[in-house]
Amino acid sequence: MRRPSTLVGSALFVVLAATLVFHAVPAQKTKLAAPETTSHATVTVSDAPPTAKPASEPKAKAVVHYYSHHTSSHVVPVSYVAGGIEDRTALIVGIAHAAGNTVIEGADTDAQNMRSALIKYGFPPENIQTLLESQATRGNVLAALHSLASRTSSNGIAVFSIATHSSPDSFRTYEGDRISKYEVANAIGSIRGRVWSMFAMCDAGAYAVPGTTGPGRVATFSSASNELTWESGSAGSDLVRLMVHDGMIDGKAPRSVESAFAYAKTIMNAEGHTPQISDGVPGDLVLGAYRAPAPVVAAPVQQPTQPVSAPVTTPPPAPTPQPSNGGLGDLLSGLFGGRSRG
Repeated sequence: MRRPSTLVGSALFVVLAATLVFHAVPAQKTKLAAPETTSHATVTVSDAPPTAKPASEPKAKAVVHYYSHHTSSHVVPVSYVAGGIEDRTALIVGIAHAAGNTVIEGADTDAQNMRSALIKYGFPPENIQTLLESQATRGNVLAALHSLASRTSSNGIAVFSIATHSSPDSFRTYEGDRISKYEVANAIGSIRGRVWSMFAMCDAGAYAVPGTTGPGRVATFSSASNELTWESGSAGSDLVRLMVHDGMIDGKAPRSVESAFAYAKTIMNAEGHTPQISDGVPGDLVLGAYRAPAPVVAAPVQQPTQPVSAPVTTPPPAPTPQPSNGGLGDLLSGLFGGRSRG
């Protein structure tokens, strides 16, 4: 009768052992399902789909301020990059003999002064396109303006300068055709980099329209919108002569476009003229590293080895004055030498 008890006892032992093994396995699963912590991150097991890892942000190489300016037909982004210039380009136009108008004696001088100043600031000569006289037709000027836009990068500086006869709405080209201020504004407005525009002509302030002016643009005008622009004969227009030749080339105010304009404006205001500026560039527009002109060294004075007596001569009689037909007009012209570019 003890055998059944033995069998029952053995069966209970087997069941008990199996139960202990069965409960040991889920304990391992519970541990694996729990969050796993490392020294770098926490990983959680979940049925949700994994999220995409955010892309790392690129390291900034320069401080960039973004703007946009409006023209009559489009909006173009403009970037101003602090502390670097990728390229510098220019278009300079000078028209002294526009068909149907009087001669502007200083138009070519204005163009030459602009070119010389830009080279002094480090503009490559091959990047400066110059259109003088018969080269400056309507088609050539417009094509060169659009070329200026394509040649200038968003990190660059472009310069446009024009010296010719003008009205408040358009300026004269060599063959007697005209280019409107809105055509100029649309072309300048498509330039991606910063732009300095110089208008040396009558009614120049009337060309201050969006595209020519706005963010990333500095425009200087030799006169207000309803005023004549004056030139000193072959020395060029007053603004280019004072601002570009004296201020930039001669080094009297070379730090920036704004400083050179301020120098010229002070002198011109004292003479009754009102040059204008529109400034949409943060801070000052610096064209480049300025190369100061070489100092002029005076030749040593040679002292004579022995005194030399000058011969005594009798001065000739003074000539008899002849009547003049110039009157007050000759006197004023001789004193001021001013002519308008209307």
